[in-house]
Amino acid sequence: MTLFGKLRVLPLNLLLLIHRKARGSGLTEIAAIRWLRDRLYAAASRLVGIIRVKADGRWLYLDPSDRGVARGVFLNGRHEPTGTVLFTSLVRSGATVVDVGAHVGYYTTLAAELVQPNGRVIALEPVPKNFALLQKGIETNGYRNVKLFQCAAADRAGEMELMLIPGNTGAGMLFRPRQEGRRYIPVKTVVLDELLSDVPEVNVIKIDVEGAEMSVFDGLEKTIDRSDRLSIMMEFSSGLYRSYGYDPDAFLARMIERRFSIYEIDGAGGGLRPVGMEDRAYLTREGAPNTNLLLYRGLDPLPMELGEK
Repeated sequence: MTLFGKLRVLPLNLLLLIHRKARGSGLTEIAAIRWLRDRLYAAASRLVGIIRVKADGRWLYLDPSDRGVARGVFLNGRHEPTGTVLFTSLVRSGATVVDVGAHVGYYTTLAAELVQPNGRVIALEPVPKNFALLQKGIETNGYRNVKLFQCAAADRAGEMELMLIPGNTGAGMLFRPRQEGRRYIPVKTVVLDELLSDVPEVNVIKIDVEGAEMSVFDGLEKTIDRSDRLSIMMEFSSGLYRSYGYDPDAFLARMIERRFSIYEIDGAGGGLRPVGMEDRAYLTREGAPNTNLLLYRGLDPLPMELGEK
């Protein structure tokens, strides 16, 4: 790196050092401190381009202007601590893993490590800039067990428009009505049942597609049917599903009929909560916040407490 390059990244590195000191003393639990940190991060990130960061030993390439995954990984070395621990417990050596909405590869690279030596990872990411960073990360880490597809998963193959969200490179949205002032890009769409037709069984699927999950599942029926021991980690956005004409409670009922046990992934509490009838009503009520779910059809007991490892 040139001297000028080192000077440009210096404010971010100083912020990282201060953040780690503050986190060690508990100061980052104070809302005002976090607010100030985030403002400083936003200012410092405008000075640099793409950065390379290690997350639990894996290289990731990040756009520092991203206030979602990139900021979390840069500051803490990890994204979604509870989800990371759960994902690590689900993915075994030799498994087949599908990452739908791979972004820059946080879960893709983690899966690539965990499935070695004989497993494989299939990752889909439609946004060109994200895909380029994902691809670079896979190449830098030297993974030979990952297959990448620059596309989105949906209930039909073809092309759709994806709405980009400023400041959050992982939050592109399909199916949104056109809004004035928003930026849209055309993306290729595939049906997962067609893409995975030659895969005998899938073991773990991670789906994070900003409200398009129901469309993904409509194209995943055959894969689910032939994958007896399947775990699915997914974002669950009942309000968005309803606005797209889907019934979120009917979806959960359909998953239960297909022998899945359903758990809410409690990011704040660091654990799993079984979802019963009352919980279903709560999760699918009008105005319910987005959450993360695990659909589990495995044999092994699940770790209900998911503290960081």
